[in-house]
Amino acid sequence: MNRRIKQVIIGFAICIGLIIITMPKIIGIGIQQAFNSDLLDQIPAKTNDRIIVTNSLLKNGWFQSFISLDIEYNAPELNEILFATVEFDIEHGPLILNKDKTRIGLASANIKLNSNIGEPFIPVSVELPSVFSSILIGLNQSLSATINISPLNFKYNSYSANFGGLNGEFVIRPNSSANANISAGEFHIKNENDGTELSISGIEIKFDSENLSRPNAPSNASVMIPMVAKADSTEFNASDIYVSFQIQTSGESQQYINISQNLNIGEMKSDLPLTALSWTSEISEIQNEIFENYNQIFLSLQSQGDKDPMEVLAQTTRLGEEMSLLVVQNNLVLNNSIQAFLYGGEHNLDLKINWRGLPNLTDLNDLNFKEAISAINVNLNISLDRSAIENSQFSSLIDQYIAENYLIDNGSRLVLNGELHNNELILNDTTTLLEEFFQ
Repeated sequence: MNRRIKQVIIGFAICIGLIIITMPKIIGIGIQQAFNSDLLDQIPAKTNDRIIVTNSLLKNGWFQSFISLDIEYNAPELNEILFATVEFDIEHGPLILNKDKTRIGLASANIKLNSNIGEPFIPVSVELPSVFSSILIGLNQSLSATINISPLNFKYNSYSANFGGLNGEFVIRPNSSANANISAGEFHIKNENDGTELSISGIEIKFDSENLSRPNAPSNASVMIPMVAKADSTEFNASDIYVSFQIQTSGESQQYINISQNLNIGEMKSDLPLTALSWTSEISEIQNEIFENYNQIFLSLQSQGDKDPMEVLAQTTRLGEEMSLLVVQNNLVLNNSIQAFLYGGEHNLDLKINWRGLPNLTDLNDLNFKEAISAINVNLNISLDRSAIENSQFSSLIDQYIAENYLIDNGSRLVLNGELHNNELILNDTTTLLEEFFQ
């Protein structure tokens, strides 16, 4: 090998080695500057003196840093002062060593929270949970974190509560995409005096978003609860509960937003006649600008600070009117599909509303009701289990509704078909001109 090439390789290796050796110290200096006294002094002001750092300790080494904060939290809702110690064990990058494996990143931190109650004003027996979190900041400034909250036990007079703890994983990437998975243990609360109990078997939460900074970015969220049970004067039990929410973009340049929601309850036991439910709701062709206005309203309320409340109200009202006008001007499609098990039978409802919009409208005060009706197309289909309805308190109405053409008898099913189109209301093949109502 050519001597010059060898020198270049050796020099390059020395540079890499120097970077690996010196970077941990540089990262440590950055951490030390981040946790300075000025930052800690800002905490009471930012929390309205709810949180006060009474003592702080920083030990800064070449490859590791240790930070300890003693905190007082004033909890007026509990009539208590809570004391906590937060400890940060920080590993400096770029090579982060731990028991499991070697990782590459700017820094990794293990965070422990130990808390206890101060002098109580009420006789409460509570074992406060310990909180442990691990955070990794990647070289590309991505952030991944895990959190673990130990089980909680609480007792006050006749009340007792138990919580099975929580585990969570979070990832935020440089492009602001993110995902999270949270798993919570069983929750149980009981009042021994009247026998009231509430139990939730656990919760699973999943979330992902293509861009956290944009509320209209494609995203998915779901919540799953295996069982919820309540016992008092009335019994209630629901199992296989699933809720989901989704945002997707469509159209050229992704100018439209589609939102879908879903609710499923696999089985219900209660004094109500409802034993199962599935509901899907969709809103499509929402203008991106509507979301942007909504975001501006939210940010205005969030950042009002010391601003004049009347000024903030006027600003949010203006933005709300602009958003409402955009909704009225543009096309919008709403779909709802419900499947319910009532009185021992399956019943279905499908509703579709197509709002074609009024693009020439420039002022909501000029909205004409007749023009608005002309811009709506509606389709409604209802199918009922006849034997189930006959076993309910509505059985006496079946023959009357059939006679008045509100329901069609299809043997085992009772059907209603409705349509609103071009100023015509069609109900079970009977047409009514809406113009008669505007004369």
